[in-house]
Order: sequence, then C-alpha cells, then structure tokens
Amino acid sequence: MKGRTAVIDVSTLSDLVPTGGRVGVGDGAGWPVELWPAVLDLTRARPDISLLLGWFLKPPPSLPSTDSSRTVISGFGLRQPIDAGEVGFVPIRLGTMPAQLRGPLRLDLLLSTLAPVPGGLAFTTEVSWQRAAIAAGAKVVAVVRPEAPRCDIGPPLPTSDVVVLGEGAGHPERLAAVEPTDEQRAAAERVAALIPDGARVQVGPGGLGAAVYAAIVRPVAVDTGLITDPVVELDRRGLLDGPAYAP
Repeated sequence: MKGRTAVIDVSTLSDLVPTGGRVGVGDGAGWPVELWPAVLDLTRARPDISLLLGWFLKPPPSLPSTDSSRTVISGFGLRQPIDAGEVGFVPIRLGTMPAQLRGPLRLDLLLSTLAPVPGGLAFTTEVSWQRAAIAAGAKVVAVVRPEAPRCDIGPPLPTSDVVVLGEGAGHPERLAAVEPTDEQRAAAERVAALIPDGARVQVGPGGLGAAVYAAIVRPVAVDTGLITDPVVELDRRGLLDGPAYAP
C-alpha cells in the first residue's frame, strides 16, 4: 500500500497486551497494513499471544510465526493459508460473533484504521464485527488515515478511548473486477428467476456475484457484506430499491 507513514515499535503493542492475550486485526480493504510489521514482531517476541484475523482481499505480505492465528472468514486472501494450515479457521455463523467476542474469542486489543470525524474517530471502509469487539471490552489501537473514506454511520469513537499509534496516508486496497464466465452467467440467470418482487438480497463479490446482479430484472433491496460496482450498475438500471446497506 502506497503512502505508509506509520512506523510502530513492537514494544508499544506488547505493553498493551496482557499475558495470554488475544489481538484482533480489522479487516477488508481498510485493514491496518501499517501495523502489520509490528504484529509480526509481536508474535515472534510474545508466543503467548493469539491473533483473530478478519477477511483479506489478498494474502498479507507475510504471516505471523505463531500457530495461534485464527479467522472466522475463510474467503479471498486467507483461503490458501487456511488450506496450508498456516491460519486456523473457526467455523461459526457471523451472526454469533457478538456472543463469541464476549466469550471464547474475546479480544484484549483491536487493531484498526480510523478517520477523524466531528466528535472523535470513525471506522473507514469496514465496520463489520469491530464494534461488537469494542462493546465486549477490546481496547482500540489505531492508525488514523485522514484521507480515508468514512463509511461508518455509527457514533464516533471518543479519541480518549483510542490509542493512536500513528498516521497513515495509504488508500484502501482494491479488489480486481472479475468477468463472469458463461457457466456463472447461466447459474445467475436461474438464481435471478427465483428472486421475487421487493426481495432483499445479499450477493458476494466476484464473478458469480457480478453475474447475479446483472441478471436481476426487478427492483431489489441490497443488504450485503460489500458494496461493489455491480450494485452501482443496478442503481443505474433503476433496479435498486432504496439505499444499499453493508455492515
């Protein structure tokens, strides 16, 4: 990621994590890449620490040396590390994450990227499970990106509740557009035929997801994990029923 300006000393993070603690790493296009070298150093210096990773658009530059790295989302960048046994996969429903974060997956620290807003700081391109982690008691450690998109509509995080370790000038990572195959288009047409009027849909990114959006012929509401360009195209075609939502 271009524009990285934050250089974090591993001792700063280590002082914030108790013995046997767990650190969560915010995910998606806005993951805190500036903190990643310090996370790698931390796991080398503190094998007692475990990690909870979110989802990645592409594999991280390198993986921690610990065997205690887990994720609850297997897609995209972590699929191959999971298959190789380098990252553990916790097979749970995402709807159970608030309960998991209050219990067996409770975090001591949440590493994230935030942007300044009136009244405090806000998440940038992803919110996802991160507010649930904070509600369960995780301390927020962040890189602040003043130029980052602000997609969080929740209340600002008070600056007094956040440990800011640096400022980053990086931009969100991009997920390359994938042209659907003929097989995916054929499958998407069958799926679209089952969508009734007024339906609320959730469609994943990628070739099949793009094909499903393209095959939709009646207005739908979109409440999904990731707003992609095909959603914009759906709106241009007059088939988006109200604003699109993503967690």
